[in-house]
Amino acid sequence: MPIRRELHILNLLFVILVMAEYKFFMLIPSTSVIYKYNVGETQLLKDILCILILFVGLNYIRNFLNSLIYVKWLFCLGIVYALSMTMQGMLYGNYSAALRMLSNLLYMPLAYVVCILILKINDSASFFLKTLIFSNVIFSTLVLIQSVIYNKSSKLFLTIFWVDNVPYMRNGRIRITEAAAIILLMFIISYCMLFISRELWKINFANCILSLITLLYSSQTRQLTLIAYVVMILVIIYKLMQYAQRSIAGFIFFIFFIIVAIACFLIFILFNSFNSVDIFSLVGISKTEKSYVARYGAVHFFIHQLHWLYGTIVEFHHGQGIAGLYYTADIGVLGNMADYGILSGIVYVLMIVDGLIRSLFIDKRGSILLVSMIIMLMMQMGSMSVNYNTYMPLAIVFSLIDFYIYKKNQVANQSVFDDIFW
Repeated sequence: MPIRRELHILNLLFVILVMAEYKFFMLIPSTSVIYKYNVGETQLLKDILCILILFVGLNYIRNFLNSLIYVKWLFCLGIVYALSMTMQGMLYGNYSAALRMLSNLLYMPLAYVVCILILKINDSASFFLKTLIFSNVIFSTLVLIQSVIYNKSSKLFLTIFWVDNVPYMRNGRIRITEAAAIILLMFIISYCMLFISRELWKINFANCILSLITLLYSSQTRQLTLIAYVVMILVIIYKLMQYAQRSIAGFIFFIFFIIVAIACFLIFILFNSFNSVDIFSLVGISKTEKSYVARYGAVHFFIHQLHWLYGTIVEFHHGQGIAGLYYTADIGVLGNMADYGILSGIVYVLMIVDGLIRSLFIDKRGSILLVSMIIMLMMQMGSMSVNYNTYMPLAIVFSLIDFYIYKKNQVANQSVFDDIFW
């Protein structure tokens, strides 16, 4: 175990890393060096923080490095990315772009090892989850306040990436998508924890409300909001199934819930059909919408023009296609394969499947938390890049799976989720 001073230093550095993930709550001026190296796809500041954390905790990493489950998957991804960047650099001569992208891709495995380090040296998920949840509450609150103020008075007090004088608008409101993927993940974690732990239920409840409102009102990201709804329903069904197994009353209530849910869905479909409303637009896949056109066109563009063995991110500069409309970040795993070759997608899918299988068998009562997080990643695979939007979320998900497997092996005859804040 680390001495107290080293533990405090590592925890403090982790807090700073989480703040960097949340763009320092967008309170840093755009003219600062910190902002310059912590926006968009630039992960340099976070890479440096991760390396510093790993350097301070090097003696403790050696003790459990061989037991890290997902190192092999991340190592395989690293090899694929390195080969892809090397081949693209050699073929197209753009070595600076290749090195920049490769340095950004280092953040995911670095963040994963950092998360494992913080979890294991504390021998608890308490500090780790509290840091993330409280940071998410602060960030979501600031984003909501900014959205309300701008929508009423057109004034900005946050430093939002890509926003100068004319912010991106949707449905007549400012759209702030910064950290949307991690907001969704923190919503799922707090929501599941409400069902499996009595600890900090007030802050978890507040985080759920703030995160969901942020996704709906500020981020206006329909796909992420849909994932939140799906996870909510699945968790309720899972808990009702557990309840139904214990009594006849529980079984009747479970059947009643399913009937009501199906009835509400059918009424929703019929209502929208009678009113000639394209219900698909509610989840962002209307054939007349720009988001659909961009994704549909991107699929065909990248399939027919890119080299699948090693990708062409350096050659196409993110492959913006016709009029800058097509982005590999919009089409998930397919876009990832277009960037870095087909092997990158295969390895990633296998890693997700491995995570799902392990999550199902960690703990009969509490695995819903881990399974829900994997479901989130699976639902994102079709339309959100597995790299551009999910560096830290991936690290959090797989480090938690790894940690709970570690706890299960250490704690005999006890649920590892009996008290999630050990």
